[in-house]
Amino acid sequence: MKTILLLFLLTFALNAEEIMIHGNVYGLDNEGEPTPLPGVRVQWLGTDKGGLSNEAGHFMFYTSGDSRHLIFEMLGYKTDTLHVEDLTKFINHYMKPVQTKEAIVERQKPNKIYDSSIEAKETITRQALSKIACCNLSEAFETDPNVSLQYTDPVSGAKRIRMMGLDGKYSQVMIEKQPFLRGLNIPYGLSFLPGPWVESISISKGTADVTNGFENFTGQINVELKKPFEDATLINTFVDAGQRTEINAIENISLSDDIKSIVMLHGSVITKFTDMNNSGFADRPITRSFNLMNKYQYKEKNGNSAAQIGFRALYDEKESRLNRQLPFSFDINNSRFELFFKNGYDYDVHNMGFSGSVAFQNNNTLNNFIDYGNQYNINHTTANLNANFIYGFGENTSSSKTILTYGSSFLYDNFTNEFVASTDDKIQPTMEFVTPGVFANMQYSKIENIDFSFGLRADYNQLNNVFFTPRAMTKIKFSERLDVRINVGKGFRYNNAFSENIYLFFYALPEDYVAELVNFRQNKMEEAWNYGINANWNFDLFDKNITINGEYYKTDFINRVIVDQYRYSEEYRPQIYETSETSFSESFGLDIDIPLTDEIALTSSIRFDNSYFTNLEGNLLREPLTSVYKSLTNLYIELPWDLSLRSSASFHGWGKRTLKENGQFRNFDSFWLFSGQINKKIESINLEIYIGADNITSYTILQGNTDWQAIGANYIGTDLWGPLMGRNFYLGINWNGL
Repeated sequence: MKTILLLFLLTFALNAEEIMIHGNVYGLDNEGEPTPLPGVRVQWLGTDKGGLSNEAGHFMFYTSGDSRHLIFEMLGYKTDTLHVEDLTKFINHYMKPVQTKEAIVERQKPNKIYDSSIEAKETITRQALSKIACCNLSEAFETDPNVSLQYTDPVSGAKRIRMMGLDGKYSQVMIEKQPFLRGLNIPYGLSFLPGPWVESISISKGTADVTNGFENFTGQINVELKKPFEDATLINTFVDAGQRTEINAIENISLSDDIKSIVMLHGSVITKFTDMNNSGFADRPITRSFNLMNKYQYKEKNGNSAAQIGFRALYDEKESRLNRQLPFSFDINNSRFELFFKNGYDYDVHNMGFSGSVAFQNNNTLNNFIDYGNQYNINHTTANLNANFIYGFGENTSSSKTILTYGSSFLYDNFTNEFVASTDDKIQPTMEFVTPGVFANMQYSKIENIDFSFGLRADYNQLNNVFFTPRAMTKIKFSERLDVRINVGKGFRYNNAFSENIYLFFYALPEDYVAELVNFRQNKMEEAWNYGINANWNFDLFDKNITINGEYYKTDFINRVIVDQYRYSEEYRPQIYETSETSFSESFGLDIDIPLTDEIALTSSIRFDNSYFTNLEGNLLREPLTSVYKSLTNLYIELPWDLSLRSSASFHGWGKRTLKENGQFRNFDSFWLFSGQINKKIESINLEIYIGADNITSYTILQGNTDWQAIGANYIGTDLWGPLMGRNFYLGINWNGL
């Protein structure tokens, strides 16, 4: 603590030596209206100081004021030189496309932006999301190498994510910085957020700063939705060969110059069971899903305050028959309602913000087996409040090189797990967690080419009493083209292990054993250290700017709740237990982005994940049902006649299955998955049509596995590492209003 205190005193004593300049850069759309330009290189004439504009066309970096001429450079646009008189003024600059008698050439907007902040952060832009049939948030990650989709069960059709080799529950998934993927929302939440609502997705790897809570182990995923003050009129329809039909509608409403509202509607139905690959198993459940969000936003014109309030409601109903051979049926109903608000005030040197949300969610699952049935009824109530203050040691926070962020938070969770057995016996345990906390984070950027951030949280709840969450990050800028980031930090989380893994209990299990797991309670919070290094290098080759990103991260658990799906005997019994024995995950990654031409972009990535836990017998085992290594290649091509093509190829390496053979747990074989999509824009009526196919080669894990039928439903639900559904074609239309 003496070191921490010394650091704080030191940063208070130092004065800003440089000035932060910031501004926006714009181009012109087809109708001559300004539109933000991402990826513009902004640099001081005769120096190496500068950076790239982000997705919103915003740029910011420090300058000593030695040069007053700013260069704006981007392929397809005229290079401009701007003389800057006042370094403290916000800059708005407009670039003109290169024009000939025949055509205007415009550079393809980047699909992914590497953030210049101290965090190892990447942003998936709306440009990239439009190139996939992004019907929900889980499907938005299908072409991103940082996040892997995991198939959980064929009953609900839900998908989960993995990041750095660990389940997505160890990542902090937020919507506009508000907690989202927690508790009962973990099994289904990704499928509950419609893709057309999403504006961008930011992925921060490793532990980020402490201001957003203590739950982050492997990274933060923040989803930004469409905004009331932006043009967001949209009608989207989608239909596929597997009988899924969806419609989304988004409309902005102007209540006054300062107050706008946005209404977002979503409906999705699957009307009947399909078995397109003739496997004998239903491809996915019958589904009826409805989703509504309404936000109101206030922006003080030429002022310093903003506010937002809104609500979201959904109802999702699934009916599954699993396959033709087994007469099992399942009915799964989810409902959720949430309220949220945000307020922000900008007083130059001191900014402050207040945010909060409350959500009520219910899951009701009815399992009908051959000779008996049982029911789960789970409720989750959660609330959070956050007060955040930012103080900049300079003329204002945007120009300060020393920034202190501090505040307080409050987190509340209440779980009720009701299990009704076939005998009508009922158990109904309740768990409640109340966690207030305070935090402070200091970011220091006075050392040339080195940024440093250190934060500390102190929180309290009944599991750990007072617990501390330290986190530190460093960014070293070796040149304008090479950044290295190092992070180390702790993460904590409490859980309702039964509700988070409800899919494991859809099957015919001994009811007395299920009752034990329904009553499971952890004694201490899950706790782990995460540390890693990330390097981002971009360079020019044959007049093309190539980006290479490499990283290594490791998560070491001090205490962990294990969900063990390995089958140690012929009888299927998933295990949930708490352990302080060895458990860790390490992840290696390498990405390369190559703009082959102004119209063609290639991205390729490879990941190696090693994740292990110690079981009840004291054996260190690899986590099952996830590939040890994976590669992903995406190709984007802008074609004539306003056509574009996206194709993806992903290779999934071997991994562990949960069944034994000759006394050893089996491996599953490697496999490839391919997908593609063609988009056609009709600019005159703001219409876009897309057609595509997933799993083009129709690979399923049923191929070559003759024991599926014999083992039946238990086997599928607990030994699933890849797709059950074969090739699927789809068609969609986007209309953005006139």
